[in-house]
Parts: sequence; C-alpha cells; structure tokens
Amino acid sequence: MKRKVIVACGGAVATSTMAAEEIKDLCTDHSIELDLVQCRVNEIETYMDGAHLICTTARVDRTFGDIPVVHGMLSYPA
Repeated sequence: MKRKVIVACGGAVATSTMAAEEIKDLCTDHSIELDLVQCRVNEIETYMDGAHLICTTARVDRTFGDIPVVHGMLSYPA
C-alpha cells in the first residue's frame, strides 16, 4: 500500500526538496511505496486527503485532523 507523505516548507522549493529526497531514500531503503507531495505550509490542507504523514521544515502550530505532523529535518546514518 502506498503511503502518502506531504512535505511542506515556506516556499516549496529548497528545504522541502531536500527533505523530500531524504524521505524518498528512506522509503526506498525500507521498500515502502510512496506518494510524495511537496507544497507550501499554507497549502497543506489542499493535499491532506488520504495523507499518512505531514513533514514540515518550519514549525506549524496547528493540527490536521489525526494526521501526524513532524517538524524539522532529520538525518539518519547512511
């Protein structure tokens, strides 16, 4: 089953692209099918239908129903 992940930042360009690439790599490494959406923080509601996770590179002080929200960028060992 594909997992829908929303990656959001202020401009939907630089930092969300970096985070999206890391998430893609992590999912590939663990054989997780991914439906990845990149957007601006203020566009999250547009894409949240069916989402399993929201990752933001900026703090968002609100909730999006029961979808978990992760703030910041993480790194893991290669």
